[in-house]
Amino acid sequence: LAVVALVLRARYHEMRSRDTAAAPTEGDVAIIFTDIAKSTQMWNTNDVAMRAALDIHHQAVRKVIADHNAYEVKTIGDSFMI
Repeated sequence: LAVVALVLRARYHEMRSRDTAAAPTEGDVAIIFTDIAKSTQMWNTNDVAMRAALDIHHQAVRKVIADHNAYEVKTIGDSFMI
């Protein structure tokens, strides 16, 4: 039981840690929040198509982040904080 607890704790820490190499340390900073409008309705209408669309959305947003040397603070569902 103790081993399971240690493994779960390590995995939790792994999920909570971030790569902060691209995080700004000085200068002007802009914070951007994204969200897909009416996504809950789209999930309820066609979850298979929405899952595929979400994958494309995440790839596109992450490409823009990389192209502009931005920093992904966090992602929850279909929302980004950049």
